[in-house]
Amino acid sequence: MINDYNEVKECVYKDEHYSVRDNGAIFRHKREGKRLRFDDERWTFGFKNSKTGYMLLGDHRVHIIVATAFLGERDSKKFVVDHIDTNRCNNRVENLRWFTRLENALNNEITRSKIIYICGSIEAFIENPNILRERLDQVKEPSLEWMRTVSPEEAKIAHENLKKFWEEQAQNPRPLNGGALNERIFQNQGVIQTESVVTDSNHNKTKESKHSLSNDEINELLNQLQSNSVGHNEKDGINLLNYRPSEDEWNNSQSVYQEKRYEVSSQPNDPSITKAKSPTTAWQKNWGTLVCFPKCPILISGNPIEQYYDRLIIDEDYNSTKSSNGFIVETIIDKTYTDSNFILVLSGSREVIRLSKIYFDNGYFVHENLKTYQKHQADDAIEHFISEQGLKCTVEEYLLKRRFSESNLVKAKSPETAWQMNWKTPTDFLCCPNTIGNNPVEEYYNQIVIGEAYNSTIYYGSNEVQKVIDKAHTKENTIIVLSCNLNSIKPYALCKVHYFEGKFIHESLGTFFEEDGGRKYFTLEQGLEWTGEDPFDDYC
Repeated sequence: MINDYNEVKECVYKDEHYSVRDNGAIFRHKREGKRLRFDDERWTFGFKNSKTGYMLLGDHRVHIIVATAFLGERDSKKFVVDHIDTNRCNNRVENLRWFTRLENALNNEITRSKIIYICGSIEAFIENPNILRERLDQVKEPSLEWMRTVSPEEAKIAHENLKKFWEEQAQNPRPLNGGALNERIFQNQGVIQTESVVTDSNHNKTKESKHSLSNDEINELLNQLQSNSVGHNEKDGINLLNYRPSEDEWNNSQSVYQEKRYEVSSQPNDPSITKAKSPTTAWQKNWGTLVCFPKCPILISGNPIEQYYDRLIIDEDYNSTKSSNGFIVETIIDKTYTDSNFILVLSGSREVIRLSKIYFDNGYFVHENLKTYQKHQADDAIEHFISEQGLKCTVEEYLLKRRFSESNLVKAKSPETAWQMNWKTPTDFLCCPNTIGNNPVEEYYNQIVIGEAYNSTIYYGSNEVQKVIDKAHTKENTIIVLSCNLNSIKPYALCKVHYFEGKFIHESLGTFFEEDGGRKYFTLEQGLEWTGEDPFDDYC
């Protein structure tokens, strides 16, 4: 999802320069004259704080950065950022708005229903706002574990489900006993349940099922078990090798499972390997506590390691553990699939960075913790990650290589040497050299002529041409180009050209309504001070 966006904007928040996408991803720029930090120069949704549920980059909350870029700055003493669907990890622009604290409580329909449930009525809350804080400790709300980054479709579904859930609670209050909202909140199920003991309207205790599959999904699995051979299939590799039904699933369909029951080894060959918390196919080695691995496949087919690798998404959850302070979630920073048929995963939370190895042993996925680092040891963690791959490069070289990997780029329309970054529409770069010389950046710079065409793009059947207004070298051996096409709604465009491994990479730094807007950021990208007035674009 990180590359699924429509618009990018720039902002400065607490003296840091960010590029921000409308899907909630942010890109923190390297500080002038200082070395590249671990989280610099890459797109990320941030890391989830297990206590608050908010996404963080360093000590800064991502939702405030996104709101600042797209909604403008606000006085933080008077205003807060409201998550419309109450999912604190959903920092998509359409889910955010600046509110006063009272508006945040009363104008958000989900929050309003929660207040009615906790306080009895809005009037009771307004008469004594402290009642909310006093009673909040007595109400065991579902944990924050369900919150995660979402697609637009998932956000819409979850919003409707949450609204319905809390409206029903407000109209017909039932005691909540904590637990966690499961993944069904992001599906069109029509019902939300928490994985815990809840009580009905008559306060008769009933135990809700703890399985994560719907009845339809269970039946589908049973049909697969009946129609497929169990264990090793010579053609397709491993098929449904280690699926283990939960206790509830077993009880619901006991006879069928007994009929199709199959066996694998009781545990992996290495006795130091222990069972993970979940799923049933996951085991762990060198971990101090039980771990959940949400991306670990339950149903195994084809090449198990390839199957697992494809499920691991950078900036999404890798594992979670339970501590005295709540759940700690680690997010995937980087991954690689080695020739030795195992996966290396670099993951991190707010506190630590971890390097782990995943391999397949006797029908199980084994997660081996190679080493855990503190956040200030990020360079050491990356060096370890590099060495485990057998690569010969510095940390900075590796970070650049990762940033300019082809998965982050779009091939330009022409010439063959040109690529694009944060720039979706294939473009002709008219000044870009067709061949790579001894000094590629200097040669490109000399071919850019002020007043002449810089690039052209086909929009709605017409050829749109940007002409060069200004150009500059940077200390990082890159080129900054300010160009203009007066036929565009936002005529002025800023582009930064990098040279990396035979590619001229054209990074879009934004478009502007007025020339002063482009001039300001053209100046700042050179590491110079902007002495002009705040341009109109800063207030858009």
